[in-house]
Amino acid sequence: MKLHYFNLYGRAEHLRLLLHAAGAEYEDVRYEFTEWLGQKGDKTKFPYGQLPVLEKDGKIFTQSIAIAKFLSKEYGFYPSDDYEAYVQDGAIESLRDIMLEISKFSKIKEEDKKEALEELAMSKIAPNFGAWEDSLKANSSQEYWQGDKLTTADFGFVIFYADHVKAGPLGEFFTAQLELYPTVKEYFEARFNGFSDYFEKRPK
Repeated sequence: MKLHYFNLYGRAEHLRLLLHAAGAEYEDVRYEFTEWLGQKGDKTKFPYGQLPVLEKDGKIFTQSIAIAKFLSKEYGFYPSDDYEAYVQDGAIESLRDIMLEISKFSKIKEEDKKEALEELAMSKIAPNFGAWEDSLKANSSQEYWQGDKLTTADFGFVIFYADHVKAGPLGEFFTAQLELYPTVKEYFEARFNGFSDYFEKRPK
């Protein structure tokens, strides 16, 4: 099994963490951007001309969320119950909404960032973090997103925390916002500490 992505965290990092948690053996194939330019034209391996791509059992899997769902079912991190599966998918979509907003900030002028952050706090952080707070409080355990064991949403959330709260250009902003949502904060910290072996050893 091979996981192809750039030599950075990005859209493959939750997949790497998932495979780590599963104890799966795989080859972590990392491309520098210049190297990728010579590879992306191979449509048999990269049908969309983009990464990440998973090779497994002679098949090619594309699109990070679809790959995560496939692997989660493979390794027991995805619910069999339809409603519980919906809860997982909804959580991942809500996290994706915030990630899309983060991606826009590299294009915002420095003098406009304060206003943009205020808008982000009102339009996305308050409703999404608030919903996460309520969901975690209602769960049987506040250390897991759903139930009392790891599920696919946990991997996405902890990578968001590791790469965009504890680090990243908006880390200070997200850290301050988390103070308003103590259950979410405790959940993030619990999951991050639970994967300390991974985060201590992953490439910088």
